[in-house]
Amino acid sequence: MRRSHNSRRSHHGTTLALLAVTALLLAAAVAHAVPLASPDSAASATAAAGTGAVYAGHQVLRVYLDKHDLASVRSALQGTDIWTDLALSSTYVDVRADAAHAATLRSTFRTEVLIADVEAAMTASVQPATVADDGPAGPGRNAVDGDVAADAVAAKFGITSTYLGYDAMRTMWDAMAAQWPGRVSAVPVGKSYENRTMAAVKVTSGKDAPAGKDGKKTVVVVSGLHAREWIAPAATINIMSNLASTYGTVPRVTALLDAFDFYFVPVVNVDGYEYSMTKDRLWRKNRQPTSSTCTGIDLNRNFPYKWSPPSTTATPCDATYPGSKAGEAMEITVLTNWITTLPNLVAFYDLHAYSQLWMYPFGYACNAQPSDAAALAAVASTAQAAMQSAGAPFAVGSICSTIYEAAGSSVDWAYAAAKIPFSYAVELRPSANASAMGFLVPPDQIMAAAKETYAGVLASAEAIMARVGNGTVPVAGTATTSAAGMANAPKVAEIQAGVTKSSGVETVRAGGPVGMVVAAVGVVLASALVLV
Repeated sequence: MRRSHNSRRSHHGTTLALLAVTALLLAAAVAHAVPLASPDSAASATAAAGTGAVYAGHQVLRVYLDKHDLASVRSALQGTDIWTDLALSSTYVDVRADAAHAATLRSTFRTEVLIADVEAAMTASVQPATVADDGPAGPGRNAVDGDVAADAVAAKFGITSTYLGYDAMRTMWDAMAAQWPGRVSAVPVGKSYENRTMAAVKVTSGKDAPAGKDGKKTVVVVSGLHAREWIAPAATINIMSNLASTYGTVPRVTALLDAFDFYFVPVVNVDGYEYSMTKDRLWRKNRQPTSSTCTGIDLNRNFPYKWSPPSTTATPCDATYPGSKAGEAMEITVLTNWITTLPNLVAFYDLHAYSQLWMYPFGYACNAQPSDAAALAAVASTAQAAMQSAGAPFAVGSICSTIYEAAGSSVDWAYAAAKIPFSYAVELRPSANASAMGFLVPPDQIMAAAKETYAGVLASAEAIMARVGNGTVPVAGTATTSAAGMANAPKVAEIQAGVTKSSGVETVRAGGPVGMVVAAVGVVLASALVLV
C-alpha cells in the first residue's frame, strides 16, 4: 500500500478552503498503499534500466498549500508525481517534479527540497549496502527472539543488504526449501499477465492440528502489489526467513508455527516489479494493456469488493487506475482465486510503503465500520507497541479514517469477501515526516525495516492466536455503517467524489469457518491520531 500510510493527518476539520483543496487533490490522486503517481508518460516508457536516467533533473519537493486557492493548486500539480497521501495533511504535499514543474512550484508555493536529485537517489537505492552487525548485545537485539541466528540466515541469502530481483528471490526460497524440507516449500499461485510464475512460500511446523480440532489456521502475507515499493517485498522475505530459521529454537516462533501455517506471496505484481527493476524505478501498476495507450492497472484498486464507484475520476493513464471492471487485472484474479482455496483463514497482511501505518477495514467508505473494530484495533495496537519497541512509531486506525477513501482494496476484500477476520494493510518505513527517502529507501534500511515489521507481525499473530485458540469459535464479525462513526471523514470523501453518500446501513460478515473471540475492548479510532 508513503502512504506508505503515516504522519500528517488532520481529520479534525481545518478550514473549508483547506478541506476543498484536500478533497480536490484526493480526487486527482486516490492511492492506497502509496501516494499517487503521475500519469504514464513517454519518459516512463523509455526510462533507462537500473537507475531510471530519464529522471535526471527531477526533484522531490514538499509543497506547502498555505492559503492558495483551489484552482491554482489543481493547475500547478498536474503532471507531477504525488508521493504523500493528501488526506493525511491539509497543509502540504510531497511531489516529484521535473525541472520545469519544480521551477513553477517554487515560484508559486512555499516549498522545501526533500530530494535534490531523484536520479542520484535512485542509484543509491539499488546499490548493495554494507550493514554492520551490532552483535548479540547491540541495539534492537534480543537473543531470546533468535535475532542473531535469523540474521546469519538472512545474510547467507543476501536479503539484508540488497533488493533482489524476482528470479533471485525464487532461487533464495528454493534454497530455503532445500535447507528446511518439510518446513519451507514453494507453492504455485498462477501466472501473471506477462506469463511469469506467481508463487507463494509456505512456512509451517509440519505438524497437524491437535487431535479433535478442525485443522491448523492459515495466515497470508502479501506484498509487492505496487511495483516501486521495494522495501515491502524485502521485509516480507526477511520475515519468512526469520520464521523458518528460528522454529524449534525460539519458543514463541515454535508455538506460532505449531498453531498457524504461514503463506507468503512476496511479490504479487511480478511484472511491474521487474519493470521497476530494469526500466522505471518509480513504476507502480502492473503491465497489463488497457483501452488507452497507457499501460497498467493499480492492483490495490482492482479487488472484487466494493470496486471503484461510478464517481471515480481515474483514467488509464493515472497511477491509481482501478481498471474497467473488478478483477480485470490478471494478478488479482489469480491471487483471489488462490487465497480462497486455503483452509481456516484467520489473518491477512498486505505490506506496502510508505508512512508507517497499521490499518484495518474499511477503505471503501468512511462511514462503514466493522462491529468488531475493537478486536481489530486491539490486535493492531499490540503490533504498534511491538514495532515501537523495535524502534519505529506506527499509527493505527481504519484505512478510510487514517488516509482516505479507496475502493477495491486488498484488505476490504480479505475481510468482507474472503471472510478473514483479522485483515491489515501495513505501510512500512519511512515515516512521512522523514520522506526525503520516500519510495527510494536505500538498502541499508532493509534490516531495520524487516526487524520492526517482523516484530509487528509476530506480536499481532500471537494476539490473534490467543483470541482464536486451538478450536473454532463462532464469529459475529458484522460491519455496520454509522454516520457518526468516522466524524468528518465522510464529508471529505463526499467533496472528493462530488456526490452525497447514503447514511443507510450495510452489513458485511467476516470470519467464515474460522472463529474468533470478539473482545469488547475500548479503542479510540485513529481519525484523530497524530504521529510522533
